[in-house]
Amino acid sequence: RNLNKEIKRAKKMKCSFCGAYGAGLGCRKQSCPKTYHFLCLGAASCRRVMKLFTAYCPEHKDLRLDNEESSDSEDEALDVDSIVCEVCRQTENEDKTLICERCFKGYHIYCLNPPLDVIPSDDWFCVDCS
Repeated sequence: RNLNKEIKRAKKMKCSFCGAYGAGLGCRKQSCPKTYHFLCLGAASCRRVMKLFTAYCPEHKDLRLDNEESSDSEDEALDVDSIVCEVCRQTENEDKTLICERCFKGYHIYCLNPPLDVIPSDDWFCVDCS
């Protein structure tokens, strides 16, 4: 129930990096209004704290709030820069990489058959999961 509510909420939110709707990840600093898509976090130079499933916008990325340690565990769980396209097996062009909402596998939009011109604003599922 809460997940569906969050998905509806995110669809109304514009990404502070790319400007498209569907940006459900907000800066952890409570008063900061910036929101991002998961894939835009890295491109926007946000600091991701994967252990806590949270992120900081570039302006607040040096902040450390309660229950945070300065450690190498940040970004280790799912680093967008290391997602391999299931078709071409390459890691470049993360801004052109889709991640399936169900299996979390990555695909470049230009490697799909047929290829896509842009990252879809709605949830996306790979052929195996759709």
